[in-house]
This record gives sequence, structure tokens and C-alpha cells, in this order.
Amino acid sequence: MNTSPAAGLDVYAFLELFITRFPKYAGLPFHLAAESYGGTYAPNIASIIYKKNKELAAASNPKLVKINLASVILANGLTEPHTQMASVPDYACNGPYPIYDDPEGPQCAALRTKVPTCQRLIQMCYDYGSRLTCVPAAMYCFNQLYGPLQRECRSHNDRIYC
Repeated sequence: MNTSPAAGLDVYAFLELFITRFPKYAGLPFHLAAESYGGTYAPNIASIIYKKNKELAAASNPKLVKINLASVILANGLTEPHTQMASVPDYACNGPYPIYDDPEGPQCAALRTKVPTCQRLIQMCYDYGSRLTCVPAAMYCFNQLYGPLQRECRSHNDRIYC
């Protein structure tokens, strides 16, 4: 299975092996940092670590390894695309550093027309969770919402699109 929760289990298994092999790191705080699509991975990894640590506390087995999760850091993370993609026109047109001069102009109007289709496609990805629904959603949303910003060759969310 290739999902974010499955990846979380794999990362947890790796961390267990790492701490078992290098016990000098076992007592140190573990900080998990991610950006972009890591906004999906990191919360899943952190959730697995949290749940496994609770299981360890209940089991009282000294051979099991606790991972000292201290923090989760997300930078510009994609955590919930349905909402985040829908906010692109608002940010690009009405945000603190708008990309376009006229928030009611043709570029902003065109961006806003893409949101319903993007959200419909993302919802299909959520509902069915297959590449056949998720890849088209990602392609459409990124091309139709971020594509125009890239063609403008301007900064958006601290990124330069050229």
C-alpha cells in the first residue's frame, strides 16, 4: 500500500531500527520537519509515533523503543488541498502581497472559475483514493491555479514562479 499512513508506519519502523542500532540517540528529542507535500506525511508520521508511544507506555516492555517526539514543524505544508487550493485566488488577488493589480480583473476572475472543478476533483480523490482520481486532481489544480502565477513570474507564498 502506498498511502501517507502506510508511509508513517514505514518511517516508524525505520526509526525503531535506527534507535535500536544507535541507542545513544534514544533519549534525545526527535523533531520532525517537513514542507510542501510533507504537510501530509509529517502529521501521519507524528500520529503513528504518538500512538506507538502510548502502546509502549501501556505494555511496560523495556525491550521496546520509545521515540521522543518533541515537535512537528510544517513550512508551507499542503495539509488539506480541498481548502488550500480554493484559497489560491483569494491570496493571489486579495492577499497581503497580491500578484494581480485588480482583484476583480480578468486574471482573478479566471482563477476563481477554476476552484469548483479543482474542489470536485479533489473530493473524488478523497472519496476513491486512487491514482486514477488523485493524479488528475493534482494536475488540474496545480496547472489551473498555480500555472497562471508561474506565467506571471512573480512570488507567491515565498516562492518565485518563473
